[in-house]
Amino acid sequence: MQWYHEALLIMASVAAATAWRVPRAALWLSLGAFSYITSAIWHNYGMPYATVYGASTNFVICLLLSRYAAMKWEMLLFDAFIAMLLVDFLFVTGFIPTQYWFAVSLEIINAAAILLVWSTGITEMVQRNGWSFSGSGRNFLGRCHRALFSQRKAYPRWWEHH
Repeated sequence: MQWYHEALLIMASVAAATAWRVPRAALWLSLGAFSYITSAIWHNYGMPYATVYGASTNFVICLLLSRYAAMKWEMLLFDAFIAMLLVDFLFVTGFIPTQYWFAVSLEIINAAAILLVWSTGITEMVQRNGWSFSGSGRNFLGRCHRALFSQRKAYPRWWEHH
């Protein structure tokens, strides 16, 4: 296992600990970790079609998120998995020329997705402890409060609007 694999797994563990009370956070992190670990194993053992396998696991998670996501942070997580599918497609079609840039692109998206869940968990803890940012929202803390706490509000799926 490479250092960046360990870093992402530690980040995912901390995110799971901070987002433990956020509905479905541990589930999505577990599915993402399963996809990540099995894809890394598939690739490291030199098994055929490693990129297709990774894309398939990402696609399954996209399908699950499209069906069961109900909050804004989950829809942002859905967007991260769509971005991973796009990177997979760009690599398979040759627009991303090297394995290095392919891997770096996926690791950046993975880290961003984990940080999203992490920040959602932190804002949940802040809200449960009764802390709030006062102000009209024009200052920095007010803007952070609005941006982070809005992740937990209900968020309709764009494809379900008629």
